[in-house]
Amino acid sequence: MKNDRLPFPAATELLELLDDAAMVPEVPAVSLRALQEKVLQRRFNLAVVGEFKRGKSTLVNALLGAEVLPMGVLPLTSVVTLLGHSNEPGIEVEFESGEVRQAGIEDLASYVTEEGNPGNAKNVRQVTVGYPAAWLSEGIRLVDTPGLGSVHRHNTEATRRFLPEADAVIFVASVDQPLGKAELDFIVDIRRNEGRLFYVLNKIDHLSERELSESVSFVRSVLCDALGAPATVFPVSARLALRGATEGDESAVQRSGLPTFTSELRRFLTEEQSRTWVQSVRRRLARLLERTRLSVELELAGLSDPLNLLNARLAHLETGKRRSFQAQSEFRAVLEEAGRVFVKQQLEPDLAAFGETLSGQLVDALDAWHREFRSAGSRRLRAGLEEGSIAMVRQRFDQWRAQEESVVDDLCDRLRERVSRERTEIVDALMCSAAELFSVPLSRGDGEPIATHGPHFQYKFWEQTPSLFLITDALVRMLPRALGHPLILRRAQRRAIDLVEMQAGRMRSAFEARIRDSIALLFREMDLFLRAAVRDIDEAIDRGKALRDLDEVRLGARLEYLTACKARLLSILSRCEAAEPSPS
Repeated sequence: MKNDRLPFPAATELLELLDDAAMVPEVPAVSLRALQEKVLQRRFNLAVVGEFKRGKSTLVNALLGAEVLPMGVLPLTSVVTLLGHSNEPGIEVEFESGEVRQAGIEDLASYVTEEGNPGNAKNVRQVTVGYPAAWLSEGIRLVDTPGLGSVHRHNTEATRRFLPEADAVIFVASVDQPLGKAELDFIVDIRRNEGRLFYVLNKIDHLSERELSESVSFVRSVLCDALGAPATVFPVSARLALRGATEGDESAVQRSGLPTFTSELRRFLTEEQSRTWVQSVRRRLARLLERTRLSVELELAGLSDPLNLLNARLAHLETGKRRSFQAQSEFRAVLEEAGRVFVKQQLEPDLAAFGETLSGQLVDALDAWHREFRSAGSRRLRAGLEEGSIAMVRQRFDQWRAQEESVVDDLCDRLRERVSRERTEIVDALMCSAAELFSVPLSRGDGEPIATHGPHFQYKFWEQTPSLFLITDALVRMLPRALGHPLILRRAQRRAIDLVEMQAGRMRSAFEARIRDSIALLFREMDLFLRAAVRDIDEAIDRGKALRDLDEVRLGARLEYLTACKARLLSILSRCEAAEPSPS
């Protein structure tokens, strides 16, 4: 599965930069090794992303011209699946434990789908598929990612973890699901990586020609508003293209619109891929070097700046830290208000409408059960109505809960994305403030997605024993059946409605607690992220301050070492920024 081709000229230049960076002990070795491996293998990751049920796997299969990946109407893909060139089809499964296992391509579904690997219970990190597609032979890896916003939260997290490794992205939307705010926010986040982004509008075979024109115009307009620039949208039917490819029906392939997209994609891969790939690696290396330089500069300042200047800078930095924590606190209030608004404007109306519908259905069902049991004795009638009420309320609330949980999951995903963006903004502002105080150039980073799972939903169905109805056997036995049975029915209906209201209240409280706990957990992750950044800044300065008490020889040696590190970092950064990608 490995790509053993020799690196092209621009890759050689990058390897030289990386080798030189590795000679600076202060640069994190793990991050450098990841970049070196990427360059050595000349991997160009072309990621296919989008929300679930948009037809991403079908589009990947259409690009390959064969049914390689599992497809279906459910959110199938549960782990990142990478497709690279191989003379013979096969898969390589990499587990979180580090174990690597080879298997036949027919086993793919057992590792990458929710049915074969529910909740990623097998702890698969990623699966690499080898397939003899000629256009993948130039080091291109086509990456099928799990759907964003599916009912399986780990899918969204797996996609976000992979995105920093993507060199270009194909974003798949669908004509039957207009672009929503969550999708637009995600697109804006992707653009921060500055790689090439293609917009594909799938499932065009579902629309008439007029409807398709309106849909494409709408998507273009929405993207232009969100991005502040015109966007090219490629309307396709991946399903029709795949069918045409597998059945040898060229007219179906042409009607699918895919050839227009693949023509632009291949032009990009031929003419622009090398430049985009090199820029992507250079950008990551430059960011790593800049952060390292900031740490070195801060230690140097703590070590050599006049105390009065250092203390003045530190006073300004303390002000910046307080502002960062204040901004974080204010943002938490915004999050909590968003949670309250959701409960008030969506959860409570949904629950009220459901409760009203269920109460009406219960009254009708109790009438039917009353007719069924009216020939039985009072005890049997009462038991039948009670058991039926409890069973129906439990079943319907379980069904509604599962449906509403997906809505709440979407809310939590949106909040997580907001927190991820905001914490990056806050920490970047602090880091840039520190860099500015100490005259260190620093570009803003892309941030890392928060991958913390939210708290589980906690809810217990309420049951009371003995009977719901609290009618004594003696009273019922004293009444004729014509009077006693209608009394039991009316009491059963009132109690059933009470049960619905009680369960609705418990359900509301449980969902509200879930949202509140999710926000608290997200804020805790945000706070840890900010405190880690503050700690990095403080430790670098404190290292320098602590060294002031060293003897002159050791103090001079440390100053010389840090100055040399700074010079080497500046030299590599200068070469990194000046380098131009050579043609492949």
